[in-house]
Amino acid sequence: NKLLARQSESDWDIILRTNLKGCFNVVQAVAPIMMQSGGGHIINISSYSGVKGKRGQSAYSASKAALIGLTYSAAAELGEHNIRVNALLPGYMPTPMGNTAPAAMESAREESLVKRLSDSVEAAEFICYLLGTSNISGQVFSLDSRII
Repeated sequence: NKLLARQSESDWDIILRTNLKGCFNVVQAVAPIMMQSGGGHIINISSYSGVKGKRGQSAYSASKAALIGLTYSAAAELGEHNIRVNALLPGYMPTPMGNTAPAAMESAREESLVKRLSDSVEAAEFICYLLGTSNISGQVFSLDSRII
């Protein structure tokens, strides 16, 4: 986590390249295959920080916000090919990455309306549900119980 005024352009580029350009590359690679095979579903993983922003995470927040824009645009462009594109905000989870910031994890728990963190099994189950739908596209789903 670095404040915007202290973040190097190199660090900024790495984060944007990973979180945004990585998704762009995947969508661009799979879209022609999906077009040939009659459609499919792309689910981009964004973040609560992409909607709310977060101190010390300007590049991460910007990349995740841009991913939401990419989701909307890709859904509009690919819908005629029966390709559904949605974004998921899974929420703060006690994962190896999440556990590296115990103060942030506790803050997310306290901000939660139900005073709990998100659950990776619930996120996976939601993704499986979404993959089974045929009429949902261009949506952003939050599995986080913090108010957006």
